[in-house]
Amino acid sequence: MSFIGFVIVFVIVVSIYYIYVGYSSEGNTNDSKKDTNTIDVDIPHPVKSHPIKVFQYLEKTRAPYLGDIYYQLEQQGLFSDYRIKDAFREKLDKGTLNGARWRDKLTYQELKDFYDEEIPNYNYVTTFAIAGVSHENRMEYIEKNCFVGDELKLVPEPDNPHDKKAIKILFGRKKIGYVPSKKCIEVLEIIQKGYILKIDEIIKDGFVNVFVSLYESEAILPKLEKEPSYKIDNPDEIVFLSDLHRREITQEEIAELQSRKIDRKYYYPKKDVEDTSSVFYKKKVVITGKFTYFPDRNNLAKLLYDVGADIDTSVTEKVEYVIAGEDAGWRKLEKAEEFGIEIINEDKIIEIFKLKI
Repeated sequence: MSFIGFVIVFVIVVSIYYIYVGYSSEGNTNDSKKDTNTIDVDIPHPVKSHPIKVFQYLEKTRAPYLGDIYYQLEQQGLFSDYRIKDAFREKLDKGTLNGARWRDKLTYQELKDFYDEEIPNYNYVTTFAIAGVSHENRMEYIEKNCFVGDELKLVPEPDNPHDKKAIKILFGRKKIGYVPSKKCIEVLEIIQKGYILKIDEIIKDGFVNVFVSLYESEAILPKLEKEPSYKIDNPDEIVFLSDLHRREITQEEIAELQSRKIDRKYYYPKKDVEDTSSVFYKKKVVITGKFTYFPDRNNLAKLLYDVGADIDTSVTEKVEYVIAGEDAGWRKLEKAEEFGIEIINEDKIIEIFKLKI
């Protein structure tokens, strides 16, 4: 065999060897797949990380790589924050993520949480399911564009041929349904004062149901005079300006504010009350302010709930007791005095329930 022939044979043999080794390595990789319960990519932890870090990760990561990650997070129950799950879905469904929108949404929510508690200008009124979502391709639009936490607008529709009192619900400029007819009179009064209407839950089970919560605004002019960083442009819109809008809201502040919110389940009176002798049994009660014995107001709410109290969020003529702690809402106290409602402090609560300090 000539030298050239030998070289050709040698090259062919070496090439076959490397092709075989490469194929074997590929086969071994496929045969040794990792457990589907492990996430071996460098992503922000969806529970421990700040949502903004997750939004930034979703912005720069290509959608095709996120399907398996989404599935694993879902399987492990790590979507405790609905905003992160909805952001994942948006990236997977649309291929892109509007990070600025999600960051603004997060900032707004944190500011609103701060605002709701420090300035008592919004009272929870009611929750209802939007009527008419099944018409005119609204379900498809809602599934693609609406998310839990989004705000909606209420617009009276006096020219409606079916109901002169109809109130349509808009997401941006798109009509997604109506206020249920039995709620129209109550809602119409609130529109005149200012409100916030938020999506609480979207159920997709062959048919779309959208549940929303309505909050009524109260006068906040005294606070605005002291805080020039706040400004009201419209009766149903709060604009955050100046230092408050720019300053960083710490997680400690958010946690402290969240501890002052009362779980909605306590707003529905308990049906089977064992002891009906309590002074609060079947009495409408409003809680306002901070409490030393009850740093989490849900503990106070549960105490009242268990003895049959009907806990409310706004002070009306029907309320019989206002339980006031430190920094109680001035507006609520003013209304309580106006209606002649008894105001109870924390010491009195401890005495009534015979609590040990």
